[in-house]
Amino acid sequence: MNVVANSVSYAMTANGQGRHVYDPAITPDMLERYSKYLFVCQITNIWAMGFVKASICAYLMALNFSPLYRAVVWFSIVIVVSLNFISPTISRFGYCRPISKVWAPKTPGSCWEPRTRVILSYLNVSANIVTDIIYTAAPLVYIAQTQLPRRTKIGVCAVFLFGIW
Repeated sequence: MNVVANSVSYAMTANGQGRHVYDPAITPDMLERYSKYLFVCQITNIWAMGFVKASICAYLMALNFSPLYRAVVWFSIVIVVSLNFISPTISRFGYCRPISKVWAPKTPGSCWEPRTRVILSYLNVSANIVTDIIYTAAPLVYIAQTQLPRRTKIGVCAVFLFGIW
């Protein structure tokens, strides 16, 4: 998914990304194509991050944590699925009707009021921060409870540190 997002980023650059919207070289058609590519890039990024965090959750569930920390992991799974995957996907696809209004603002139709989108964005960012803290703390908790070879400890830490990347 990251390859798709990066490929779409190149298409966005060819259609004006990095330039001021009032640059005379940017035509309305280029701006519309740029907005469409941005939509695709955002969706693939949301899904890619959702799968990365889900894989981290699956790895956490395989480790032998205390019941309290296991409950925290389950709580993070609920957060990841609801606020980092489902909510942003619904937000992107449900923001405007018809959906083409997202990249072509002059299309007849309606969009949610900006306040709704801002609230959903803050929820998503907050959920990312909470889950990143949980996934960063996980190696410390795990390593403190077990006796593993040094190489295994380094590997476990590396896997969990991908969560804050």
